[in-house]
Amino acid sequence: MKKHLTLFAVVSLGIASLQSVEARTTPPVPGVNFFRVALLKARIKLPITFNDSATVDYTTIDFGGNQSEITSDPSNASNLVLKLIKTSAAETWAGTTLGTVSGFADPIPFSTGNTSLRARVFSPSSGMQIRMKVEDSNDPSKTVETIAMSTVSNGWQILTFNFANQAPGTAALNMSNSYNKLSMFFNFGIDGATAGPKTFYLDDVEIGEGPAPTKAKINLPITWNDTATVDYSTTDFAGNLSSLAADPVNPDNIVLKINRSEVSLEYAGTTLGTDFGLATAIPLTQTDHLMSARVYTPAAGTRVRLKVENISGGGVNVETDQYTTVANQWENLTFDFSQNATGTPPINYANVHNKVVIFFDFGSTGATIGPKTYFLDDVVFGTFTSVTDGIASSGLRLFPNPSHGTFMIPVSDALSGSTRVTVTDQLGRDIQTVLTVLNDQTLNLELPGAATGSYICKVQKGDKVLVSKLSVQ
Repeated sequence: MKKHLTLFAVVSLGIASLQSVEARTTPPVPGVNFFRVALLKARIKLPITFNDSATVDYTTIDFGGNQSEITSDPSNASNLVLKLIKTSAAETWAGTTLGTVSGFADPIPFSTGNTSLRARVFSPSSGMQIRMKVEDSNDPSKTVETIAMSTVSNGWQILTFNFANQAPGTAALNMSNSYNKLSMFFNFGIDGATAGPKTFYLDDVEIGEGPAPTKAKINLPITWNDTATVDYSTTDFAGNLSSLAADPVNPDNIVLKINRSEVSLEYAGTTLGTDFGLATAIPLTQTDHLMSARVYTPAAGTRVRLKVENISGGGVNVETDQYTTVANQWENLTFDFSQNATGTPPINYANVHNKVVIFFDFGSTGATIGPKTYFLDDVVFGTFTSVTDGIASSGLRLFPNPSHGTFMIPVSDALSGSTRVTVTDQLGRDIQTVLTVLNDQTLNLELPGAATGSYICKVQKGDKVLVSKLSVQ
């Protein structure tokens, strides 16, 4: 009898021990005296890959009309990802928490030099606001939210979420807090009734730079026409929302569209690229201190500020201003960094400047000026002198475009006769000039040895000038 009691005690202790562990169990079956303990899984933590779902608890918590599940990668069936559906009944703030209410196994290791998380996202269209939120699972008042914009339609891209640039109206990052819970909000700010049901995918969430980028790092000149090979991610702050879009004059040309909301702050801006900066430092010197850009603004007299800085921060930066002279037209602005903006530090040519930030209507709040839309293209070092404004509206057609270096130009009555054809690079340097008499149906334009990139073709007959961009692949 004593042996039976001892055995019963051991079994009882074992049951109690198992029941004290966080685990999923099946409900009891009436009339059947047994229990079953599910396989215990590790608590979720960074990096989040979803491929180890057999051993890691990838529970998600949906709210506001979201639905999520782990499923196969739409581009690679052997890879597991998180599928998130923002339903037609979803709220503007619909989202998904990665993990249980208990949060991650370990706090997110933010530091002064590393305030970002990176994630691979798959969005149905570009220009969608994707918000990431981190918080303390034990104190919901300790939160930070930040925003990134999708720039790829129906394809994977790596987005950087920099919590040092918190979303407007949300708390700033506090290094003394412990952030161990993460939520994602896709197409934030737009409800399901307006947008219709949308499906997104998420993978590879981790601290810092994360997975190696599949595209080249952004670099000058910035044209946005080579999105297939260059990572044109942008980082918005203080009420800006940017996305790649069609040129308002030439739908075949890709430009950067920047929206300032009615709640934007006076310093609302957009970093061209991620917080990891340009591939190559900007070669500013005492004799070469100019940059230029094509801008399209809704009003003449718009203040445009260009800032270059060091990716490590620390106050290494210089800012300068220019003002537009036309409304709803493209124009070239030249920014002279030897003429720093009032109240900002002068340039130190010994510093490394490898990050570019632009501010439209700098110094004015959204509440004052209302929501505004701007466009940006052709950000280059030096002066852009090769063409006049309105490149796209000039009527010149080339095909195929892009090509491997051979283009055909249809010869219209406007072009027949003695004609000059000039091709320049993004810095305005002549690549090729041809003087010819055009009488045939097409002109074959050959660019042997031209490097991959964007160029400008100008065809001139008398006082008539036609221009167009061309792309060499």
